[in-house]
Amino acid sequence: MLAADLKSVWTTPTTDARLKKRIVRTVIHEVIADIHTDAAEIVLLVHWVGGVHTEIRLPRRRRGQRTSTSADVIAAVGGRTNGRSSKRATQRSPHNP
Repeated sequence: MLAADLKSVWTTPTTDARLKKRIVRTVIHEVIADIHTDAAEIVLLVHWVGGVHTEIRLPRRRRGQRTSTSADVIAAVGGRTNGRSSKRATQRSPHNP
């Protein structure tokens, strides 16, 4: 099963960009981005296929900052949906009060 070993499939050199895009399109319904200027952050709301929602807050990049994705963001995306029902995840979303 892909979900059991997604990390190794994703990082294997033989996994090309086309397959990665296909995987992403299979599990993510949409992503909504909102820029919070006052908080100097970008808020992403990921709507996963199946109804689970994940909110990710990222600091806005300033001129000269590095552009790679930090490990804590990668861990947050990977661990946010495990074991959550869509109702519980939706309740935590600011877009679904």
